[in-house]
Amino acid sequence: MARSIMLKACLAAFMVPAIAGCGYHHIGPVDAGALAASQPIAPAQVYPTQTLPTAPSAYFPTQAGTVFHYTRTDATQGALGMRTMTIGAAGGSGVSLTNLVSDAASTGDGQSQSSDLTGSVATNGQVLTATVTSADTANTLMSFQLQGPLQPGRNWSTRLGIWNWNYVVRNPESVWSPAGNFQCLVVQGNATRALMGALTQIQQTMYFAPGVGLVKVEIKSQSEWGNGNDGRTITETLASVDHG
Repeated sequence: MARSIMLKACLAAFMVPAIAGCGYHHIGPVDAGALAASQPIAPAQVYPTQTLPTAPSAYFPTQAGTVFHYTRTDATQGALGMRTMTIGAAGGSGVSLTNLVSDAASTGDGQSQSSDLTGSVATNGQVLTATVTSADTANTLMSFQLQGPLQPGRNWSTRLGIWNWNYVVRNPESVWSPAGNFQCLVVQGNATRALMGALTQIQQTMYFAPGVGLVKVEIKSQSEWGNGNDGRTITETLASVDHG
């Protein structure tokens, strides 16, 4: 009996430090619902900077029914509203794209104004092109193109609609959003157009997370027209994703 008690004591003395060394702490029952609700959306995979995918298709999921919700803020005017981007069914020109945009500052009187922008996303080998029709006011995400292999320093030029775009891939960055923290590929696009002698310039910096999509876009505009979009800096940040 004494030997049995001594053996149990030795085992207990051996196991407790081992458990403590593993950082194990019993905290009682876990509320699974509360835990799930507190967790942000995570990327499908965490990629070290040096191994981010180079294929454009990795950065813009095209599953029909997927809905992206973005908060919109103006650098000087504050919160603007939301942009909801919906991936539609596939067609001859790729998958359809619908953007519902609210802009509280666009009317100049503080009243919310909504616009419904349609378009499409097409992938052709190492080229992905997202076309957003009627988005020529520089107050929301505009048409863009990704050309692979997407590596820092790569640059290309293209014409999308009435805009001439020059793109360059920047170094990856970690981006925080209400939907989670993501390691992002950064693509900066600069566009110009001349209309009746007046020059308009746009800089659109986009942050893409592999397997997730567009996490953030910052749009800066400068126009010789001096219209309502002149000198605005608008940021759209991913708030949540609904999968169809």
